[in-house]
Amino acid sequence: MDRDDGGHAEALVNLPLKELLVQLDAGQFAQIHRGTVVNLERVSHVVRGANETAEVHLRGRRETLRASRNFNHIFRQM
Repeated sequence: MDRDDGGHAEALVNLPLKELLVQLDAGQFAQIHRGTVVNLERVSHVVRGANETAEVHLRGRRETLRASRNFNHIFRQM
C-alpha cells in the first residue's frame, strides 16, 4: 500500500471490479464510474454536472472523481 501526501492509504488491486464489489461493504463503498469505486465516508461533496454526471470531491484530496450518469443516483440523497 502506498500513502498519498495526506497520509491516506491507496492500494492497487488485481481483481475484476465486479469481484471486488461483492467483497466490499455496500453501505460504505460504491461504484461511481465504470472503473471507479469510492469510499462513501470520504466524500466531502458532490457537484452536479451536465448530462446527469457529477464530480465527486473527497476529503483531503485535490483531484475530483467523475461519476457517470449510470451511478449518479447514489448521490441524490447526499
